[in-house]
Amino acid sequence: MALLRQATNAIYGGRLEGMVRLEIGPGSEKIGGAGAVYAFNPKADISKDVFIDIDVPPVPYRPQNFLLADAHYLPFKSEIFTDMYASHVLEHLRSPHRAIKEAIRVLAPEGRLHIWVPNWLDRSATLDKTHRWRFSFFSLRRLLRTHGLKTTAK
Repeated sequence: MALLRQATNAIYGGRLEGMVRLEIGPGSEKIGGAGAVYAFNPKADISKDVFIDIDVPPVPYRPQNFLLADAHYLPFKSEIFTDMYASHVLEHLRSPHRAIKEAIRVLAPEGRLHIWVPNWLDRSATLDKTHRWRFSFFSLRRLLRTHGLKTTAK
């Protein structure tokens, strides 16, 4: 992983100038658990932000600034993003704690982390077999506060 991190920093180091937002897991049009299709549905601006996922979206959807990468080991320098988006990602990860630590590392001071997860009471939280975690408002808030993040709900 250290070689991947060094190579990515070398390759994308200059290209990230002016790009201040990162989206983790924008979707790839792949079929997930219970037949769910994870459509490419970015929350960030496709023309100027950076996107990572563990699956490559099809060419017509793939943003120019797409990188195949793992949320547990973000291949970016520290403190470079002002905003990060993770919509319906945490529940799929091996270690949400590790991903949050990485998000904090690459977020600039005063940066914002925007997270959406399915409510643990919703059927989609249990029907999708790729979900490793279920979150309530309180468990998500506890996870974020454990890592020193302030939370706001909208």
